[in-house]
Amino acid sequence: MWKKIKNWLFPKKQKRIFSYDKFAQYFENTIPINYIEELIDDALKYLPEEFQEEAKNVWIDIEDLPSMDMLKQLGQIPYAVYCGIPVTKKGVMFAPQFKVDKIILYKKIIERECENKTEEESRDWIKRLIIHEMSHHFGFGDEFLFKCSLLKEKLPDI
Repeated sequence: MWKKIKNWLFPKKQKRIFSYDKFAQYFENTIPINYIEELIDDALKYLPEEFQEEAKNVWIDIEDLPSMDMLKQLGQIPYAVYCGIPVTKKGVMFAPQFKVDKIILYKKIIERECENKTEEESRDWIKRLIIHEMSHHFGFGDEFLFKCSLLKEKLPDI
């Protein structure tokens, strides 16, 4: 299904004109936002205590779908994106008031991914997605976090 949507959005030959409204109609609202907010809180508990304070500096936003500009920029349909400067790239003179680090979760795309999963599988998958995006803030992947024993437990693969 994703391949069909991706091919429709980004055809090899530019015969079709993209319609954002048609793209949006493929998605339904099935997961309440407060449920996703609970999963965000649960997921952040997987981070070690040393990272908990820095994780509070990341704003996590929930949007229905990525913008047309985001889709064009990425060339794919993202579940979530990290927007910011990783901690490892920030210098001593970095002024945080000029740029807010944030993670944007795309609710309708996450819902579409979870529609054939059990509730437990969906919870684990969403938690893993949040940790994956948070690891970009720290400048490395979540596999590295686990290998270095910085994650409390290994999360299921996406």
